[in-house]
Order: sequence, then structure tokens, then C-alpha cells
Amino acid sequence: AADGTPLFASSRASNGEIWPPTLNETGALYSYNSGLLQWEKVPGIDLAVMALDFDAANDTHFAATVDGIYRSTDRWTTWQQYLHEAPNIFTDVLVDPTRPNTVYASSFDGVFRSVDGGLSWQDISENIGAAR
Repeated sequence: AADGTPLFASSRASNGEIWPPTLNETGALYSYNSGLLQWEKVPGIDLAVMALDFDAANDTHFAATVDGIYRSTDRWTTWQQYLHEAPNIFTDVLVDPTRPNTVYASSFDGVFRSVDGGLSWQDISENIGAAR
């Protein structure tokens, strides 16, 4: 993060022993408090978090969860779900390093792109060719 808080960890109710993750699997997100030398639970996400990314230009965090893509613009105080394609488990989220307002997300059912910082998304799966 912009203030130097670099570490996050996530947990899954199954401790990662089950793959693939299940819909609505519980979990938690933690940030490391270097002043207190301890991990603290981040409020607002009680789902299994599969991936995280940070848009430093806009101070925005993204979380790929078993229930969609979540976004926080207030240092993890609140999280809002901006992409939900039920039933669908999201496995990754990535902010384009050259275009910070462009964010990609992948799920078991497709690939999605946002060009407005995660506020709206479109399925771009059709535009991605099969590996040859």
C-alpha cells in the first residue's frame, strides 16, 4: 500500500485442502501491522479470498473471492462487490500496470475486464483464443 503496509494473507475454511474451492466457502483476509508485530483480520470479507491486487495510482484494493470481485477504496474499511456472476468462483484479479483503471479478473467460467477501475465489467472470454 501507499503507506508501506505490504503484507496480506488469506485463509480458507478448508485450509486449501480442497481444490477447487467451493461456492460461498468462508475465509478471511489479514493485514500485517508492523507496529504491533501481528496479523489483524480485515473487516468486510468473510469469504475465501483467492487473489489480491492493488492499484497504487488510485489507492484501490481488489480481491478475487469465491463469490465475485470485491473492491475497497478506503484502506480495507469497507468492501463492495462489483462483479458477481453466480454461480462462479473468481480465481485471480490483476490491475494492468500500464493502465491502472484497467483491471482483469478470471473465474472458472471466463475472463472479465473493467476499464473504469472496477466499477463495471464485461466478459471478454470470446476475445481470448484457445492456446495452440
